[in-house]
Amino acid sequence: MKRDTLKKIAVLILILTIVAAFRFFHLSQYLTLAHIKESGQEYVLLYKEHKALVVAGYMLIYILATSLSLPGAVVLTIAGGPFSGY
Repeated sequence: MKRDTLKKIAVLILILTIVAAFRFFHLSQYLTLAHIKESGQEYVLLYKEHKALVVAGYMLIYILATSLSLPGAVVLTIAGGPFSGY
């Protein structure tokens, strides 16, 4: 096989693995508005202690969720509001 074909297959396997892990570990439970409301104070404290790490983690999760069309992108958008600094 050509090198380009192998790269495409590797990317496809990576995407399928991420989606399968999301579903297998039931990670969508953390992308609900109820969970965000319940854990809001914990997130704010974590943000105050580790701003750069929280922002980087949020960006990574948001980009993965939206690019892979995982459920919860709207909730992630709303949840990111308090950390925007406005």
